[in-house]
Amino acid sequence: MGLFDFFSKNEFKYVPSEYFLNHYLKDMYFYRTMPFSKMNDGNIVAYDPNAPRVITFDPWPQQIFLNATGQITVEQYLNNTANLYCNNVPELLDKFIIDEFGKTY
Repeated sequence: MGLFDFFSKNEFKYVPSEYFLNHYLKDMYFYRTMPFSKMNDGNIVAYDPNAPRVITFDPWPQQIFLNATGQITVEQYLNNTANLYCNNVPELLDKFIIDEFGKTY
């Protein structure tokens, strides 16, 4: 190991599955279409504009909803999420995320 190897940052690069790479949602930007409120416990509730209902979220869908700013693509969101895990990325993370985007609330 040379001196420059010691100071260089070891970049983690997540490689998604073929399922994800071939999915039509991969390159799409995503954004919220429902207003929401934060509760006292830190969770959120969304208000369906088409029906008189309130939607609560499990932790993963809530993170996706909060990150739905229209600024990043589904693939960028997957890479950002995978980087949080470093080298311990859950095996089906990409499939889970793309499946959550396919759901309608």
